[in-house]
Formats: sequence, structure tokens, C-alpha cells
Amino acid sequence: MFGLGLSEILVILVLILLVVGPTKLPEIARGLGKGMREIRRATRDLESVPEIRELRRAVDEIRSPVADTLEPVLDPDVPDAPAPETAPGEPERKP
Repeated sequence: MFGLGLSEILVILVLILLVVGPTKLPEIARGLGKGMREIRRATRDLESVPEIRELRRAVDEIRSPVADTLEPVLDPDVPDAPAPETAPGEPERKP
């Protein structure tokens, strides 16, 4: 989760407990839970809009051909990949 290990999460939780205090902690957790629930509900509502679904389908149709076209350019390990051009004033790269 976000590149944090268990020890980092525990340190953050202890710091929050020290700063907020044990009496306010349940109230803050409840507020965070309500906020996350609202975000999920809003996301779900957006996904149900027909225009959004149509747009997502169009993006998915375009994504695959674009990814196939760009893969040789972006992946230097591919043997058929053309050498990237250098910008003016930039020294040439040697493979």
C-alpha cells in the first residue's frame, strides 16, 4: 500500500494517536470512513453514466493499437526498435 511497510504504518498510527488523542480518534476514523464511502458512491454513480461507459470503451479500443505502436519505441530491449533521435545540441547516444 503506497510503498509503506508495516513498521511505517504503525509509526504513523502511533503519531496520529499522540497528536489527536484517544477520545477524538474514533470520531476522526468515522469521518474518514464516511468520506471514503461517499467517494466510492460517487465513483459508482459516474460509472453508471452511459456517456462515461461509451468513452471508456472508446479509450480501450484506442489503447491497444497505440500501445502496440509505441512498444518498440519505448522498450529499448526490442531488437527492431529504431534508435531514438537526439535533440539539437544533444550529444549522440551510442548503443
